[in-house]
Amino acid sequence: MKCSCQEFLDNYPNCTKCSTGTQITAQERKRNYILNNPDKKKVCRVRIDECVIEGSSTKRCDYLMVVCHREGNNTNDSD
Repeated sequence: MKCSCQEFLDNYPNCTKCSTGTQITAQERKRNYILNNPDKKKVCRVRIDECVIEGSSTKRCDYLMVVCHREGNNTNDSD
């Protein structure tokens, strides 16, 4: 499945937050998730549980991190 940063921004704007910081963080209950980003690439953090996927009784991940490529690149937007 190919999903680009722009697709998440377009289809799930309330679930997607993009950043170019050196650390991308997410929190769930008492857990902290940290993605080190020393090259300061654009990374979109997408909330999956109760945002992209709502009201399901099945287990699912809390977040998805998508590393975006520069515009004009014809390849998939995630590494």
